[in-house]
Amino acid sequence: MDFSNVDIQTAFITALTALVLFVLKDIILSGFKNWRSDRKTAAEIYRIYASPIAVASVSLFWRLNEIFDQSSRSHYLTEELRVSDFDRYKYLSTIYRFGRLLGWLNAYERELFSRSVSSSRQAKIVDIAISRFRENIADGAHVEALRFKSVISCLNESELAADLDEAQLTIQIDRILQTFLAGPQATLAIDLSEKLKSKLANEVVQTINNTSGVKFSNESLPVDAIIDALSIREAWLYRDYQDALGDVFLKKADRERRDFEAISYREFEEIFNDQNSGSQIWLSRFCRLFDDLEVSAANRFDARLMALENAFYYIAELILALRNVRYARISINKKTIERAKQIVSSDTWRRATSP
Repeated sequence: MDFSNVDIQTAFITALTALVLFVLKDIILSGFKNWRSDRKTAAEIYRIYASPIAVASVSLFWRLNEIFDQSSRSHYLTEELRVSDFDRYKYLSTIYRFGRLLGWLNAYERELFSRSVSSSRQAKIVDIAISRFRENIADGAHVEALRFKSVISCLNESELAADLDEAQLTIQIDRILQTFLAGPQATLAIDLSEKLKSKLANEVVQTINNTSGVKFSNESLPVDAIIDALSIREAWLYRDYQDALGDVFLKKADRERRDFEAISYREFEEIFNDQNSGSQIWLSRFCRLFDDLEVSAANRFDARLMALENAFYYIAELILALRNVRYARISINKKTIERAKQIVSSDTWRRATSP
């Protein structure tokens, strides 16, 4: 074949161009169809989980509203005041409502992950709200910071240097505390013997002295106040704990529309009362979030109050985010929307002190 012939060259180029366009068209169309399929799948996953997430959110929202708005009605969180069957129901149903929401969030996120799809543009608003909720109820650096500031408040904090490396000092104090607790296997500093309490307080203050350059006197050291400050009760809502707790409240769905669904209240009570259940370790940790929590007055030595207040605030955010997504069938009444707006617009209802 004579490729020097112009007609042959033209025909060859035309044929090659047509082949390339055909291949590109096939690749592009196939990719576009897959993208559309993924987006459709993500939207469908959101549609089938948005409603139960909304129901669980609203249910827990109003229970927390009752606790914080009418704190005198939260007496059922204190074991010795839990005297009637109704009190016990309120206590258990509070745990159930919180756990059910964690379960639905687990189900939604797990199904997105298992199908290797990213959430749709509309659902990203809700995903951000879910992420903020999970992040702000988790124990972490904020508890260590609260513990550090509480210790400093027992001393003459005006003497501390402005450029003090608080983050590093916070870590050092936490390591000292955990070392002292590990020996006698104590849960809190207040559980230690008087001798160990004094030794712990002195070592913490010595560490502050060495780091800050300030010399706090050990002669008039407020040992009891420092031990109280070091005994901040944590909320036990680490991110991995949230996943584990959520799984306790999940089961495989017996329907094709979704892979998971939350257990019923009846199933929850049966698990809760079964001492041989493998879920007991997680339920006992979850109960620590609520047990003997004082809500009527701020307790700066209890991080659990802050965790529940954060849950209340960020559930309100989640409810408002769910309300703004158009393609899911979600019905949230006006009263709930208005109350959620009030919670996110003002912090006057809070009792805990933020670190």
